[in-house]
Amino acid sequence: MKKSDLKDLDKKKLIVLLMELSRLNKENKAFLKGKLSKDFENLFELACKKIDKAFSCFELMSLKDARQALNDFKKSNPGDTMLIELYLYYIGAAYYLEDSDWGFQENFYSAIESVYNLIFEMMKKDISLRDKYIDDVKKLIGKSNEGWGHRDWLEDKLEEIR
Repeated sequence: MKKSDLKDLDKKKLIVLLMELSRLNKENKAFLKGKLSKDFENLFELACKKIDKAFSCFELMSLKDARQALNDFKKSNPGDTMLIELYLYYIGAAYYLEDSDWGFQENFYSAIESVYNLIFEMMKKDISLRDKYIDDVKKLIGKSNEGWGHRDWLEDKLEEIR
């Protein structure tokens, strides 16, 4: 859909269209609510559920679906605090799955590291975020696996932002 597709609609038709869109599914409704009222709690909860499903067990694990939950949430512009909260949730869910199974490949750890990178970049830009979340990040790093050089990489990156 292009902007031009909506440009010719009057206000009443746009409202009807948005209402229909919000009724299609919970995600649309939560997204629109977040954009309009800056209340992102429902959207956050839906993203957490998607992450939980993506990391429910080794056989059904979907790094793509978990990452998509992060990207979809980010598109709603929830603010850095809620974004970091979801990133930390993602990492915690991944580590919880890791504890239940073994044999994860390097791509699993690379996916986690890319989310840590997002957190580290946000912490570099905003000292208050670093101060607020540094202890949470340290705790998660303490739960990390030492395989594939994962923990070493995390500790090195953490040193860069101190």
